[in-house]
Amino acid sequence: MNPLIPNSAVQLRYESPLYEPIYDEDDNVIDEECVNVGTDILATFIEPVMEDRIPRYYRLRYTNNAKDHKRRWSQWVLNTLGTGQPYFVRVSKIGRRVLFTYDPKLESKHIRKIQHIEKIKRIQEREESQLRSSVAAESGGTWYQLDNAQFEDPHDQDYYQAIEQALERMSQEHAEE
Repeated sequence: MNPLIPNSAVQLRYESPLYEPIYDEDDNVIDEECVNVGTDILATFIEPVMEDRIPRYYRLRYTNNAKDHKRRWSQWVLNTLGTGQPYFVRVSKIGRRVLFTYDPKLESKHIRKIQHIEKIKRIQEREESQLRSSVAAESGGTWYQLDNAQFEDPHDQDYYQAIEQALERMSQEHAEE
């Protein structure tokens, strides 16, 4: 056994998806139909590694295929960081094998990514509020805003009175100009 693979790792069988070509009337291949879905990597390898932290791996026929699988699944795992359902699984290639192991370092990376997303949201909110205040200041007081308490019940008489007062103030300022 390869010394790079942990002794506690479990080897599982990987079945590739099978596709049959679909031909047109001239015997040209126009599409492919999936006949056998194959192994579900997420349900068979990634989620169990997250639950019990026991490494799992599968063997492929060629090293180039293992390289492609490793690249695809490691990128997918990294894309889940910062979302609601992150997976802290490191994907590595050892010869013709693709190994899935639990990686606690990805938890801190997930937390940093969430903090970065929140920081960007705060900056955007601050910029929007500054933009709104600068637009209101430039308009010279033509934008009348009612208090939030006045919007509670649209059937209340105070609501309509506040609107009428705001309209009167606008018309008076417009008449003065």
